Amino acid sequence: MTRYWFKRKLFGWGWQPATWEGWLVIIGFIAILFANFFFRYADVIDLDERYAYRFVAETCGLIVLLILICLRTGEKPRWQWGKHIEDEQDQDPTAPR
Repeated sequence: MTRYWFKRKLFGWGWQPATWEGWLVIIGFIAILFANFFFRYADVIDLDERYAYRFVAETCGLIVLLILICLRTGEKPRWQWGKHIEDEQDQDPTAPR
């Protein structure tokens, strides 16, 4: 069985960290996002709106990178409304039923 860094959410669409590697990716994402704002844009973002657009573009790029990492190292995403006992797509015996 493949060890996933990110597991499917129990309700809705998306992932949640399942291992320490997944948590490390999330913490790194948040750290890079805050560092990008505070060290590059915090003092100049009101002076020119180009900086605001650049910050939004870089943030969108980071989000796309995070989604690609989740797709590569996580379970296949799909919409869920809880877990069904007869769910043959999910073989995790430790998941709440």
